[in-house]
Amino acid sequence: MRLIWQASVAASLAIALAAATALAEDVDAILRKGNDLRRGGRDREALSEFQRAARINETPRVTAQIALAEQALGLWVAAEAHMTKALAAGTDPWIAKNRPILESALGTVRTHIGTVEIWGTPEGAEVLFDGKPAGRLPSVGPLSLVADEVALQVRAPGHLDLNRTLHVRAGALMREHVELRAQASQPTALSRVVAVVPEVAPSPPTPAATNGGGGQLRQGATPPVARRGPWTITTAGLAGAALVFGVVEHVVWQNKVDSFGSLGCDADLLDRGGESCPQLYDSGRRARTLAFIGYGAAGALAATSMILYLARPSATGPVGSSMACAISRAVHVQCAWRF
Repeated sequence: MRLIWQASVAASLAIALAAATALAEDVDAILRKGNDLRRGGRDREALSEFQRAARINETPRVTAQIALAEQALGLWVAAEAHMTKALAAGTDPWIAKNRPILESALGTVRTHIGTVEIWGTPEGAEVLFDGKPAGRLPSVGPLSLVADEVALQVRAPGHLDLNRTLHVRAGALMREHVELRAQASQPTALSRVVAVVPEVAPSPPTPAATNGGGGQLRQGATPPVARRGPWTITTAGLAGAALVFGVVEHVVWQNKVDSFGSLGCDADLLDRGGESCPQLYDSGRRARTLAFIGYGAAGALAATSMILYLARPSATGPVGSSMACAISRAVHVQCAWRF
């Protein structure tokens, strides 16, 4: 039994050693292919090969090759992270042999990178750089960012969003303090809309408009016509403009939704699927909100225009009539006539 057990252990070790050797050969072959692609100027394809090698066995050498490909493609932040990780493996023979070259490459990468730290209130507010989530207050960072203009957004429920443009300088540390302002409480009711018809004194009939003294219009005379007031026309025009605005934003929203789906993005993920997914998600939500605002404004303005139209002076109606209307939170309109 002891001999059988020893034979089994030896066989297992031999199999494991053979698998490790085959794995190392596969990774080496992928690295050679990636380097050939880089020498041919095909850095994107080379990066894909190095990333494939990392999925098999992420050694410090593989990580360094990924960083070098990212440097060639101008992916400065990712290149810095991978090169720093590779150089941290001080005992790796390949890293020790090529350390001067790798440290020089890291120095070049850092000439394109600055460091940013965000702190402030309220606690839990989400911090985004160029639309990508970076963390939550009270403190985020220090983070490495490309030396350029960066869009900073901080948002939290019940607070006004903060938007700034940061000018990140290479090799410098920037600390930015933010403090979101609380939103004003919502009104309990919408503003009251009152349309009052001013009293107009009746004008005496002219001889040309009467037949004898009976005060009747002559045959063929044109009766006075109530004119639509400027506010009626203005609100009707604004209602049409708001409706067009809502339709345009609705189309934008649907286009963002289609693009979001075609890119394979996922709204349930923290980064929405990476790359441009968060920006599509945020712009789609903004377009949807604007579309609803446009539709709501169109409805409210159309209702106001109708109220003003019904309250216009009548050619034969009573003098001195007025109407007052109020719109409640539930968008119910209540009107009362006064004669």
